[in-house]
Amino acid sequence: MAGGEISFGEIRKRDGRIVPFEKAKITQAIFAAARAVGGEDYSLAELISDEVVRFLAEQNLPGVIPTVEEIQDVVEKVLIERGHARTAKAYILYRAGRTRIREARSELMDVVKDILLEERREAEGEKNRYSPADKMHRIALAASRSYYLENLLPPEIAAAHRGGSLHIHQLGYYSKTLDSLQIDLYPLLRGGYCSGEIILPRDFLGTLLRVVVILQHSRNDLYGETAIPAFDLVLGKLLRNGWKKMDREELARALKAFLAYLRVLPASGRYGAINCSIALGLDTTAEGMAAARILLQELGDHAGHKNGPRLIFMLKRGINLDESDTAYSLYQLALEAALRGSNVVFSLPDLPGHCSTADAGICYFSSGLRVPGKGRGNIASLTINLPR
Repeated sequence: MAGGEISFGEIRKRDGRIVPFEKAKITQAIFAAARAVGGEDYSLAELISDEVVRFLAEQNLPGVIPTVEEIQDVVEKVLIERGHARTAKAYILYRAGRTRIREARSELMDVVKDILLEERREAEGEKNRYSPADKMHRIALAASRSYYLENLLPPEIAAAHRGGSLHIHQLGYYSKTLDSLQIDLYPLLRGGYCSGEIILPRDFLGTLLRVVVILQHSRNDLYGETAIPAFDLVLGKLLRNGWKKMDREELARALKAFLAYLRVLPASGRYGAINCSIALGLDTTAEGMAAARILLQELGDHAGHKNGPRLIFMLKRGINLDESDTAYSLYQLALEAALRGSNVVFSLPDLPGHCSTADAGICYFSSGLRVPGKGRGNIASLTINLPR
């Protein structure tokens, strides 16, 4: 059969579809492989594609439609037989890359199918129900994970993640935003935090509700945890500077309302409640200790509430650790709240290597990550699977 004459007009794709045969696509693939190793002769790519078509025509019976795999096998064969080993290698690598993309796309479709099929399982009585927005969010994360593994991460890192040698946590958010961040509240509350016009709060509850707004805005830009270090120190300063005459009942109502708002505040774009931790225990002033006491009592009274913030109680000698310390009673109250099932954990900033000053901004996230310095956080989390 002469000079690339075609005896078939269709090919069968991998998914079973039959589409018109286009010799130009073979030529373009061969030329792309040649250019990858320094070749620039398009006419040579056309000659090789003619030979590929001729070989296929000779091998196929009349009426038999060749498959994409068969055509690619012949391209490799012709390239090698004509002495274009480097081009053949580049073509093989290109082919392997396309295979990985197809497999990733197929895996993504399987994930999407599983998420959508949950609707049927939910209708049959399973507990974990997701709203339509939750499902859309999960599908978007699955698509992001697939894209980053195939296109953004270095191949060796992507392979290590797939193989379990390491695990990139929350891969769907890779390159989009940060994991966790601690917020230095006092400058925001005193100097102004705004979205549009600044309206300074007229009462203490208004200030606490501003904290809720700050947390909500931070959650829109994070996928991990928002942490507030030394919350009692901040509250103590605010009370001394602006609301000295507030009695304990007013203070209790404001702080209880603050916690109530946090319990019902959803994380935008994500299923579940807002993920935040609040550290306290280091203030020895009357105002700061009063605020800390109310928070601990309220958390103890609502022990087991799944949507409450995590409370990290800072233990420090000379402040609350020993019986003679000023804030020792708060330590006992924190222990009682923890024993009742509240979401209270303890940290020891006196350990070697930790900051020595009470208000230095040392912050612990609920994962145990320690971040010294105000306004810092965690870009991402990675777990390495060490060999045994």
